Amino acid sequence: MTEPAPNDEALKLINDEVTARLTRQADAGKTIDTKAGILAGFAATAMTFLAARDFRPVWAVCAFVALGLAFSLAVWCLRIAKYRDVPNPRELAKGYPFQPKSAALIQLIQERVDAFAENAAKNEKRMKMWWLAVLALTAGLALTVVAIVH
Repeated sequence: MTEPAPNDEALKLINDEVTARLTRQADAGKTIDTKAGILAGFAATAMTFLAARDFRPVWAVCAFVALGLAFSLAVWCLRIAKYRDVPNPRELAKGYPFQPKSAALIQLIQERVDAFAENAAKNEKRMKMWWLAVLALTAGLALTVVAIVH
């Protein structure tokens, strides 16, 4: 019993969908960058605000630690992460031209699915760090209020 031949139209449709998802994933990564940049700026501004006020030292130290943690986590989210991009141009030029269309599409789809999974894990970790930064910022702002209200 032989396997049915892959349908080129179906493979093209699958390849287009996976490519579109990779594009949306890259856009999601950019929104994490934007949010992290805003959060880092806000945390730095809050630390400057607190430093310029008359405050209770113990509460202020706690606020500075929380705000510093928020700033650090936000900057960590902004670090340059290497995302997997497919197809690798060298591999594309070497191997793909000598394959039938369906075989090339199957290989492209597999590479894109693997890249999507790898990049998703990186985005997930960055998102978790961003949420931790939000929590630290919230705690820092609450502690700032306690530190400056006498």
